[in-house]
Amino acid sequence: MHRMSELQLLVFDLDGTLVDSSGDIAASINFTRESRGLPALDIALIRSHLGDGARQLVQRCFPELTGDEAEGEQLDLTLAAFREHYTEHCTDLTEAYAGVMETLERLKSRYRMAVLTNKYRAASVIILEKLGLLPFFEIVVGGDGPCLKPCPEGLLSIAQTLEREPGQMVMIGDHHTDLEAGRRAGVKTIFCEYGFGVRGEESPDAVIGQFSDLSSVVPELSGTGSDQFHR
Repeated sequence: MHRMSELQLLVFDLDGTLVDSSGDIAASINFTRESRGLPALDIALIRSHLGDGARQLVQRCFPELTGDEAEGEQLDLTLAAFREHYTEHCTDLTEAYAGVMETLERLKSRYRMAVLTNKYRAASVIILEKLGLLPFFEIVVGGDGPCLKPCPEGLLSIAQTLEREPGQMVMIGDHHTDLEAGRRAGVKTIFCEYGFGVRGEESPDAVIGQFSDLSSVVPELSGTGSDQFHR
């Protein structure tokens, strides 16, 4: 039997953690802007707006929408246009980060795995499937509902579905929303500093500079030691 303190379930963010999707997101934002006669935005600016779901991304990338427009029908129409283009083009440029496939192959022998992302689920599944990553994950929870990270609801729902306790889980992501969601759910957290988010004032249990670091960091957090991968 597993000890209650031993990690059994790894929950991954998607954008900036498993994949670099910033090129496709920026292309769809700028397509939507240009279709409305607005100038394109720099990709670095768009990257800085990622992490809180599509609706907030569009709000931030369309500052021209003011007053009621920023919350009402015009925002809904702009969001729908962005999503339509992005869903069709979400794998044009998107790639898994170096070491993702190999590291997931190693981790799957010891851990159950899931994805919790603020990206809407349809695009998330398309990306994971296209990159050959979908079979690694038992559950993919997207940001289609009202409670996005940092709300802990997604993590707690995954815990309930897979019959695991928060103390047996770790949330892995590149954004302060991932870390806050983990803290509020009572799960350990790992911050991916190679992504395009920021940790803010959160204090993760571990920090990794590249995805492959998880092969040693996760067993260390669990107290089991990375040598067990080689048994």
